[in-house]
Amino acid sequence: MTVETTRARRRDDRGTVLVLAVMILLVLSAIAFVAVQATMNQMARVQAFRTSAVAGLLTAAGSEATLAVAATNPSGFDQFLAANNFAVLMADGGPSFFDTSQAGSFGQEVVALNTANWASRLSNPIATSRAPGFEGSFCFKRYRSETDGIYRNDVPSGVPQTRDQVLQDLRTTAQKRFAATMYVGPVDCENQ
Repeated sequence: MTVETTRARRRDDRGTVLVLAVMILLVLSAIAFVAVQATMNQMARVQAFRTSAVAGLLTAAGSEATLAVAATNPSGFDQFLAANNFAVLMADGGPSFFDTSQAGSFGQEVVALNTANWASRLSNPIATSRAPGFEGSFCFKRYRSETDGIYRNDVPSGVPQTRDQVLQDLRTTAQKRFAATMYVGPVDCENQ
């Protein structure tokens, strides 16, 4: 081999190194794209899980608040239900059951009011003298309670949305239902 042949071969190798460098950059770009996509998918799953967890806690609070409304006046709870179509609403739990401001109960993710709500529907009462933890001549009313809770980000009406915004709103909407058996009382046994 001569010196000129070695120089010619090096010139030819320079083009190979350039092609190899471009291919390595393409592979690294593909790996980066896959990593970014996986991170975005994980963030969406975490957001959906958090929204679902908040909806579950909201519904549990509604179920407990229904029992608290009954406990405030056990003997008058039947009249309350009859007047309200056998439903207990979040507003019945108090004037500000949850603080839905940006600094309130749910944080800055809530963009509009009425995004957190619950409502309980109760069955007709069944009179019973048997309740967990009581013996003797006590009387109770047994109800079946179903509490539905919803947590979502509302978009003000008239605001146009892109397809991605609609999908985002669907990911940040969750509904839950809790069923419970409530014993209200003790109540007067003679009015059963």
